Amino acid sequence: MEFSLLGPVAVRTAHGDLPLGPAKRRSVLAMLLLQANTTVPVERLITALWEDDPPEHARTVVQGHVSRLRATLADGGARTFGVELTTQGSAYLLRLAAERVDAHRFEELVARAREMTGWRDAAGWPGQGAGPAAGPGGAGAAADAVPMLREALGLWRGPALTGTVTSPPYAAAAHALEERRLSAVEALAYAHEELGQYDVAAAVLHTEAVAHPLREGLIATLMRALYRAGRQSDALGWYHRTRGLLSDELGVDPGEGLRRAYEEILNADAAVPAQRAPGGQRPAAPRGGAPGGGTAAARGPGDPRAGRAVPAAESGPHGGGQAPYGAAAQAPVAAQPAARPGAGPHGDGGYPAGPYPPAEGGPAGAGYPPADAYPPAPQPLGEGAGAGVTGSGGTAGAGQPDAYPRAGASAPWLLPRPPTRFRGRQAELQALSALVRTPAPGEAPVALVTGPAGVGKTAFAVHWAHQHAAAYPDGLLFTDLRGFGEREEAPPVEVLRDFLLALGTPPDRIPGSPESAAALYRSRVAGRRLLVVLDNARSSAQVRPLLPGGGQSADSACVTLVTSRSRLDGLVATDAARPVPLQALTPQDGVDLLTAMLGGDRVADDPDAARELVDLCDGLPLALRAASAQLTARPRWRLGRLASALRDEQRRLALLSAEDTGIAAALRMSVARLSVDDARLLAALGSGFDRHVEATAVAAFAGSDPDVTLDGLDRLAEMHLVDEEATGRYTMSDLVKLFARDGKTSGGQPRPPGTPRPRPRRPGRRPRPGRRRRAGANTPLSAQNRTRRGRPWGGPVARTGVVRCGSALPTVVNLPVTRVVCAGQVANAGLLGRG
Repeated sequence: MEFSLLGPVAVRTAHGDLPLGPAKRRSVLAMLLLQANTTVPVERLITALWEDDPPEHARTVVQGHVSRLRATLADGGARTFGVELTTQGSAYLLRLAAERVDAHRFEELVARAREMTGWRDAAGWPGQGAGPAAGPGGAGAAADAVPMLREALGLWRGPALTGTVTSPPYAAAAHALEERRLSAVEALAYAHEELGQYDVAAAVLHTEAVAHPLREGLIATLMRALYRAGRQSDALGWYHRTRGLLSDELGVDPGEGLRRAYEEILNADAAVPAQRAPGGQRPAAPRGGAPGGGTAAARGPGDPRAGRAVPAAESGPHGGGQAPYGAAAQAPVAAQPAARPGAGPHGDGGYPAGPYPPAEGGPAGAGYPPADAYPPAPQPLGEGAGAGVTGSGGTAGAGQPDAYPRAGASAPWLLPRPPTRFRGRQAELQALSALVRTPAPGEAPVALVTGPAGVGKTAFAVHWAHQHAAAYPDGLLFTDLRGFGEREEAPPVEVLRDFLLALGTPPDRIPGSPESAAALYRSRVAGRRLLVVLDNARSSAQVRPLLPGGGQSADSACVTLVTSRSRLDGLVATDAARPVPLQALTPQDGVDLLTAMLGGDRVADDPDAARELVDLCDGLPLALRAASAQLTARPRWRLGRLASALRDEQRRLALLSAEDTGIAAALRMSVARLSVDDARLLAALGSGFDRHVEATAVAAFAGSDPDVTLDGLDRLAEMHLVDEEATGRYTMSDLVKLFARDGKTSGGQPRPPGTPRPRPRRPGRRPRPGRRRRAGANTPLSAQNRTRRGRPWGGPVARTGVVRCGSALPTVVNLPVTRVVCAGQVANAGLLGRG
C-alpha cells in the first residue's frame, strides 16, 4: 500500500487504486498524509476545506469523510501494512511508515543526493541564480547522485495534490512541493555539470525553463549550462527573452543573479569555464577564447566547427579531441524548438517556441516528465574492467580523470569459503560462463541457478564464483536470502544495508527506506565490475531491489547469480534472467563424489554398492554427502551394508541425515512454502500414486476439476517437487515420494490469493461434452468424497486393496480401495500387496 501526493492524490495497492470518493474526502486524506504520524485537529481540517465559510454541520461532514476513509483503507488491507487511521479526542491521526508516502521518499532521495553533491545555499536550498556550493565528493559523488535524483523525479505524476479543493492551505502545500521538485531538477542539472555533461544539464533544465519563464535562478543555471556546452548564442538569447518578459509582465529589471550570469558569459569570466580540470577544480577560461580552451582561429578553414565555440565534449580535459567521459557515451540532446518569428536578438533559434507565460493553472503535463524522460547520464568509465575506479583493483583509463574516486574503499569480498570436494557439473559451469560473458549492451547479466532441494545450487554458484573471482576486481557480494529456511526470509532493505556497508558507505549515511537504499546501492555499483550472488531466493520480488544496474559495456557490467528452488519465472520475464537448471548428478559424477568423500580404496572395494548408493540417493549431492557422513562415522561398514539399510524405505530419510542437515530437512523447507491445498496434493501423490502420474487420473481420484488439479501440479513442478515429463504427465523422485508418503507434508501456507479451491465432484454430476462414461462404469471414489467434501486431498480412505490405473479412471464396480496407483492397467485387488 502506497500513498501518492506528487500528482493525483491516490492510494495504490497491488490490486489497483482504492476508490477515495469526492474531492473533499481526498483533501482530508491529503492533509492527514502531509502531517502523517501527527494529530490533525478537526478545526484545521474544516478551515482547509471551507476557509472562512464552513457549513453548519461541517464537523459531522468531516467525521463522515474520515469514517469512509477508514473503511476504504481497511478494505485495502491497511492493517497488514501497519496503516491505521485513529481518532484522538477532537483530532485525527494517520499512523503509517513514512516511506509509504511518495512525497517522503522524494524528500529523502533529494536530501541524500544534495548532501552528496553539496548543492545548497545558507538556507539549505539552491539560491536564485547564486550557483551551487562546491560539492564535497566531486565527480564520484555527482555520479552517485544522478540516478538517485532521477528516481526522485520519477515519483512525480503531475502537479502535486491534484484532486483536492482549491483553498489556500492546499495551494500553499502544493506550491511548496513544486518548489522542491524544481530544486531537485536544478540539483540534477548541477550533478551533470559536475560530470562535465553540459549538454545533458541544459536538456534537463530546458523543459522547466519553458514552463517557468520568470524563474530567474533556473534561467541563470540554464544559461551557464548552455555556455559551457559551447552554445553561447543560445545562452544569451535566454537572457534577452527573460529580460523582456520581466519588463512586460512585472515592470522590473533582471535580478543580480541573472545579470551576473549574463556578464560572465559576455566576458568569458574565469568563474564560468567550459571544462573542469582533474580533481574537480574549475580552470580559468581565457577571455575571448572558446569555452573549452580552443579558439576559432586555431581551427582550419575546412573544420565544420569553425566560427563557434568548442563544446566540452569535443575539447577534452587535456586539450585533445577526447571527450571527458567518451564522446560516444554522450546522449543526443533533443533539438531546440524553432524560434518564433521575430524572437531573439539574432534569430538563431535560441528561444523555445510556445506561449509565454504558460496558461494559468500550473505547467502542462510536460512539466512533470517521468524519470526516463531526462537524457541519460553517460557512464564515466574507460575501456577495460575497473577503469576509473580507485581502491578496487582498477586503474584510470588512459587520458581520463578518475571518474569514481572512492578514498579508502577496498573491493568487498563476501563469498563464503569454496565448497569442499566439489565434483561434476562441468557442462553447467561452462554454460554459466558463456551466459555471463556476452551480455547485451547496457545490460547486467542475471543468471538463475535452479533445481530441487539438495541438488547443490549454492555449492555450484560459490564454486563458480571462486573460479572466476579475478574477473571481478571491484568486489564479490554474497547474501543468503533465506527463502527456504527455518528463519524468516531476508528483507531487501536488510541485504542492501549489508551491501552498502561492504561497499564503504558509513552506517549513518545509509537511507532507512528500501527505495532510497536501493537507489544508493545502484549508484555505488554503477560502472563497477562486481559479482553479486543472491542465494536461496524465494520470489522474484525479493530479488529485484538487489539487482545492480547495467553497464555501458561488458567490461563495466555487474553480474548477478541467483539460486532458488523456484523457477522464478517472473524474474525471467521482467529482467531477462537466464536459467541454468541443475539436475541430479550422473552415476559417474555421483561415484566420484563418494570417492572424494570416502577415499578411493573404500569405493573401489565395493563399486556396485557405490553405484547403488548413488541411485538410492537420487543422485542428489546433499543426500550423497549425508550418506558419506554415515559411512565416515562407521569405518567398519562396507558400502553394501549402508545400501542394504537404505533399501528399507521406512529408514531411508532418517539415514540420509547428518545432525542439522539432510534431505528430509531440505524438503521440509520446500513444503513449508506451499499452500495448504498444494501440500495436500503432494501428500496424495506420495500415498496414492506411483512415481509417474497423469493429471487426469489425479483429478479423478480427488473428485476435483482437472484444470485446478493441473494448476496445482504445475506449482509443484515450479518448486521442483515433481517434474513434468510431458503435457499432463509428471514424475516424482523416490526421496520426495517417501517424504510425502510418510505424512511430512502437513501444514503449508494459506492458498495464494486468486487461486480457486479444488472442488469435489458432486455425485451424479453430468460429464463434460465429449467425455462419454463407459457403460457399467462406477466411481466409488466420488461417493467416498461425499463424506469429506472440501478436503479433496484428505488422507487415504480406509479400505483394502489397490487400484492401478493409467490415464483414465479404471472400470471397476464397487471395488474397495485404499489408494490408486497409476501404472497403466487395472490389477486384481485381491492379489496386490498391502492395503
